[in-house]
Amino acid sequence: MTSLALVLAAALAGPPSPQAVPKTSAAPPKPVPNAASKPKPKPAPPRETGFFVTLGGGVAALPLDWTSSASWTLYAETATLQSAQRASTGPVVEGTLSYRITPRLGVAAAFGWSRRDGSATVEAQLPHPLYLGRPRAVSGTAGSLDYRQLASHFDFEWRPLLGKLELALFAGPSLLQVETELVESVTPGEAYPYDTASFASAVASPSKSAEGVGWNAGAAVSGRVARRLELGLEARYSRATPELTDSGTSVKLTAGGLDVTAFLRLGF
Repeated sequence: MTSLALVLAAALAGPPSPQAVPKTSAAPPKPVPNAASKPKPKPAPPRETGFFVTLGGGVAALPLDWTSSASWTLYAETATLQSAQRASTGPVVEGTLSYRITPRLGVAAAFGWSRRDGSATVEAQLPHPLYLGRPRAVSGTAGSLDYRQLASHFDFEWRPLLGKLELALFAGPSLLQVETELVESVTPGEAYPYDTASFASAVASPSKSAEGVGWNAGAAVSGRVARRLELGLEARYSRATPELTDSGTSVKLTAGGLDVTAFLRLGF
């Protein structure tokens, strides 16, 4: 009887209260990393030291002037002339290899080529074909005289302004090689009795070359368009006076001038 009473009491009491069952606490959720909060990698710093190659093209902006003289035999006497020659503006191309020792200081070797059209104002004394010692004066202009120049510049560079826009100043010695035509004689226009003559044409010599040592100086402004790439403008003035000697006659030519170029510079 006692066992039956215990069973009936347990059935009447019902299931155990939920509060009596101990609960286990769940672990807190782990935070999900936010991809947007990751720090972005910093871009590589610009190229500030090392080797650079520059290629540019533009114009030789100022004419060059010099004088020359010549003599030749005409009618068994000596004819003479004085020529004021000018090489006008023309195209120029330039290539440079430079090395930046520090961001502000560097050295460079630049090599340029230019071509100009030349002209000359000529005054001549021409012998008389019938009488000795009675020269006739003529004057005129000669055109299409070729002038070419090769330039080698060796410079020290200094950059007082750095950043997205850079300013470079440079100067150093130059070797300038010139190849040009010179007026060597005059063909007269004349008719009997030959007391006067006119300037018919000038005879130019084959191209003659000379070289001279001089100097150069200039400035360049450039902007960085990529880590290793720059675009810019440069102005360079150079000067030398190569001396050309031919048949005992010495002519001091004018070489150099002002070159203005746009350039592309690559660092490596």
